[in-house]
Amino acid sequence: MQRQFLPSLEQVSQLPSLVSVQVMPDWIDVNGHMNIRHYLEIGSKTTVAGVESCGIDQKYREEERASIFDAETHIRYLNESHIGDALTGHLRFVDVGPKSVHTVVLVVDYKREVLVNVYESLGIHVNMETRRATNFPDHIFRDLEMKVQEDLLLDWLPPVSDSLEVRGGIRALQTQAAR
Repeated sequence: MQRQFLPSLEQVSQLPSLVSVQVMPDWIDVNGHMNIRHYLEIGSKTTVAGVESCGIDQKYREEERASIFDAETHIRYLNESHIGDALTGHLRFVDVGPKSVHTVVLVVDYKREVLVNVYESLGIHVNMETRRATNFPDHIFRDLEMKVQEDLLLDWLPPVSDSLEVRGGIRALQTQAAR
C-alpha cells in the first residue's frame, strides 16, 4: 500500500467549503473532545451539499424517486476538536461509476491551522421504490464526472484509504487506457 500524504491547508482551500460549524458544548463526549457522531454529521452534510450541486437534491429525490446511500465510510482522525472550534468541510470528488460515487471530505480548523479529519465515503445511487442500486441518469453522471475531472486537475492526491473502489469508475478506465 502506498503511503498517503495529507494535503496542506493551502491545498485544501482549493476545494469549496460547503459546511461551516462551531463545536457546541453538547457535542463534547466523555473524553473531553467532539464526539464521533458530529464528525459523521459534518462529513455527511458536506457530501450531501456536494452531490446536491450535481442535481441530486430534494426535488430530484422526490421526482425521480432515487437517492444516494452511503455503502461504506472511513474516518481518519487527525486532531481533536473542542468547544468553540470553527470547522469547515471541503469536498473532493475522487471517482464516479455508473452507479456509485467516491468522495473525500477534509475537515479543517483554520484558526488553529490544522486538518481535523478525513471523511471518505462510497455512495451508491439507489432507486427508492426497489431499494436497489441503479445507474445514474446521464445528466447526473455527466455532472459528477465533470467534478471528478476538475478535482483530478489539482496538483495533489486525495488522502484515500485504498479500500474503497468504484466499479467501472472513470479513474480505473483512465488507468487502463494509459497502459
